[in-house]
Amino acid sequence: MDGLAAARVVPIDAIHVPEVPWSDVDETGWTIQSDAIDLGAAQVTISEGGVDRPVKTTALMGGFGSASAIAMTPQGWTSEAGKTYTVAVNGVPQPFSYDVQIVACP
Repeated sequence: MDGLAAARVVPIDAIHVPEVPWSDVDETGWTIQSDAIDLGAAQVTISEGGVDRPVKTTALMGGFGSASAIAMTPQGWTSEAGKTYTVAVNGVPQPFSYDVQIVACP
């Protein structure tokens, strides 16, 4: 996963959808899915401004899109527009990280 230097921009309205309360990504979990990487032993940290944010990592059943998948559910915090979160994945053959920039849309 080389070349992931640029932050992935995500609208806050895609994370928090008041009209569809059961679809709040901060409650259901951010996900990583892969057909090439076994994520079963992955250890994930999410940080913002250099501060680790607590997350619960859960292995998901494969075969519903990708062979391997995990969910990372925020514990005691929610995504906020104007913040950039760094997701770091270890416990896989080639550890990787990427940034997620949350933006407000007019």
